Amino acid sequence: MATFLTCTRGRVLKPFLFQTNWAYAPFSRCLSSNCSNEKYIQRSIVPTYHFQPSLPRLPIPKLEDTCRRYLDAQKVILSPEEYENTKRLVENFKQYEGPELQKELISKDKQNKHTSYISEPWTDLYLKDRRSVMLNHNPFIVFHQDPNEANNHQ
Repeated sequence: MATFLTCTRGRVLKPFLFQTNWAYAPFSRCLSSNCSNEKYIQRSIVPTYHFQPSLPRLPIPKLEDTCRRYLDAQKVILSPEEYENTKRLVENFKQYEGPELQKELISKDKQNKHTSYISEPWTDLYLKDRRSVMLNHNPFIVFHQDPNEANNHQ
């Protein structure tokens, strides 16, 4: 049980296994009574976002490159029939909706010179929602259909 002893600035706490509310116990800074993690924290007078304006902006990829990369990613997870169907859908997208969406993306990027085109959607997807980041936050996960149709509505 001695391995479960923790310290906070030299003060030994009860072993967390015997605490009734161990999840709410004070955060320990180290596992031995003679350590100091504070030496690893960099103290700086430069504000966090000081160099933000000097960072290069992400270029907007060409629509053809985006579609090609999407198809490359799909090829390894789809059957040949599904891939051919996806390929047709992507060609249709490149011909109709894609160019208009690309123009909107370029326009939005020009309006927001202070940031990257990806910042707002990324912030909305990952930082705005305060729930735990789990599967519902990953737009790239694909689930196979369950053979039992009753289980496909979960």
